[in-house]
Amino acid sequence: MKNSNDFFPIFSVFNTIAKAVSDGVQNPFGFANQAPLDIIDKGDNYLIKLALAGFSKSDIKIKKSNDYLVVTAEKQEKSSEEEGSFFYKESGEEKIRRTINLPQDADISAITAKMENGVLQIVVQKLKAKEEQEVEIG
Repeated sequence: MKNSNDFFPIFSVFNTIAKAVSDGVQNPFGFANQAPLDIIDKGDNYLIKLALAGFSKSDIKIKKSNDYLVVTAEKQEKSSEEEGSFFYKESGEEKIRRTINLPQDADISAITAKMENGVLQIVVQKLKAKEEQEVEIG
């Protein structure tokens, strides 16, 4: 079967533009999407929620630094045999990257994460507040 672009060359132009936009022309790092993010102060910790519907635990990586977290999620659709040719296709590969600046009292040595119902939940413990001590003047 002939490709629809053989009959309508203008669709080839539209597909090229659509692919360029989705591949990150708007974002030079190649990550076109950003997951919605909530950060909640729970008193003794921070709860970070990222909506990552469609991603599995194995698609997600979290890297930590002194003052920020980087969450990346990447998946590729396994190719399947489709009868005919695609007129237009957006499924296949998806990449998300979020850099999250942490508050100064975040304890990066105490971070846990879990994936539940398409939402990544990251718990960052707070550092214990140090009591002020009086300094004697000699």
